[in-house]
Amino acid sequence: MRWCSSPRRGRTGVTSRLTRTRTAGTASRTTRRAASACRSAFTGFCSGTPTCTWFRPAAWTRSRANRSRARKTRSRPERRRVCRSPTGTRPRPRSATRRCPRAGGRSTSKSSDLLSTPTGATVVPRRSAFTLIELLVVIAIIAILIGLLLPAVQKVREAAARMKCSNNLKQLALAAHNYHATYEKLPPINNSAVGTWPVHLFPYLEQDQLYQRWVAAGTLQARGAGGANSILATVVPGLLCPSDPFPAPVYNRGVFGLFTPDGKYEGLCSYGANNGAQLPANNAKDGVFYNDSAVKLLAITDGTSNTVMFGDGYHRDPRWGQLMGTGSDTMEGYAAWSGGPFFIQRSALVGVNYRIPPTLATPPTGASNPEYYKRVFAFASGHTGGANVSMCDGSVRFFRDSLPLITLQELCTTASGNVANPD
Repeated sequence: MRWCSSPRRGRTGVTSRLTRTRTAGTASRTTRRAASACRSAFTGFCSGTPTCTWFRPAAWTRSRANRSRARKTRSRPERRRVCRSPTGTRPRPRSATRRCPRAGGRSTSKSSDLLSTPTGATVVPRRSAFTLIELLVVIAIIAILIGLLLPAVQKVREAAARMKCSNNLKQLALAAHNYHATYEKLPPINNSAVGTWPVHLFPYLEQDQLYQRWVAAGTLQARGAGGANSILATVVPGLLCPSDPFPAPVYNRGVFGLFTPDGKYEGLCSYGANNGAQLPANNAKDGVFYNDSAVKLLAITDGTSNTVMFGDGYHRDPRWGQLMGTGSDTMEGYAAWSGGPFFIQRSALVGVNYRIPPTLATPPTGASNPEYYKRVFAFASGHTGGANVSMCDGSVRFFRDSLPLITLQELCTTASGNVANPD
């Protein structure tokens, strides 16, 4: 049945509301014609105005509305919520906004967080945040991971320090072999003509310039002139073990004797030459190096692969400062590469990584107390479980703390007649 014309939809049918017009006096001709048709069909139900509402069957209205809703659903995407403001209307996606500020309302967001639109609407972005429980769980997981990671990092650092120490000892052994190839003998621990064994090896450790300065200076006073900039204060990286806890690579002995007014500064050395298995004061000459020595490799009858050449040292002891009265547990005063023959040698008087026992009450000072030599000349290191040594054949080995003292003594002598195996 044809009821009335709907100019809004452009088709024939019954509508719930006729076309809206700005004013009743300026209604369009189409709208007036539709109103007239409506009055002729339903006299008494329509007031005749273009915006009137007239009677229609309820069942037809529902089915018509359902068909219209289905048609809109098929032809349009899903409607979004609309945020209305005094200046206009704009669509707002659900996932992009949190709430719709009304006219005259307040927004709790900061001005920097608001989004402006051409119509003037204000949009508050939706934020996501952690709850307190989630934050605590994340912190706990991070703490556990750090606890697991720190020991691994320490092990890696120690492995790198041990490898560098092994390389330093390897270079010292090769330098001694090059010295032997030149002079047909190994350098002495010390002699009055040149100095200590590191000075003899400087030309073979890429320190030829330092060696030339040392020789040109002539006297110990001239070599120490200039304080921290003197020849004695030169730092040689190849002589320092990464695990040796020196406060600084240069030690200041202070102002005394010839070393005034600048004081005597000395570069330090972590390693020592093998002096044998007895006290240095006994001058037993059973080791590879001793004062004014001239040992040849052929004289090492126990075998170069079974005889120690250089060994690592550790210059810190918890009891040293207490017993020596120095107030410090570091022993940097006994590690100068130029500071005398007793400071840069190793002797097998005690086992590997020896420490002063807590029960010792007498300060280990002077040659009358063997504890002084035991600690100063011990094979030791800051590496876990033992110390690095270089053998006379140029190889580097790691001596464990559990190595028996008698075995260590056999490895430090050149002609004992006993072949020892450190493994």
